[in-house]
Amino acid sequence: MRSEADSHPPYPVFVPLKNAGLLETWINLLEERKTAGNTEKVTGSVKSVVLGEDNLLVLNDLNCEDCIFPLAWDAVLVGKRAKQDFRSLKPGDFVEVELDGGRVKRVTLLEVKKSRVP
Repeated sequence: MRSEADSHPPYPVFVPLKNAGLLETWINLLEERKTAGNTEKVTGSVKSVVLGEDNLLVLNDLNCEDCIFPLAWDAVLVGKRAKQDFRSLKPGDFVEVELDGGRVKRVTLLEVKKSRVP
């Protein structure tokens, strides 16, 4: 005997959408987003992080040029000292940024050791 839970497929989940009553469109909610494939890495120091309607990371790269990058909705911050949120990034933090299609996908907070100059 089958239970009610057995009658529903476990995964993937498809949601029907009505398109002006003309035809139905299906969206796979668990489908992995495709990446553009043109990833790029930029290393530099954080100048500021702007969080709001537009989420931006302002970076001073190794060529001493200011770069403004939009944050992707699924961007992550990693590193030993990294907190959970981009709000924890402070001006002067040294980071490596991975870009995918011009958007920040991953920010790695790099550890900087200060040396003593004699």
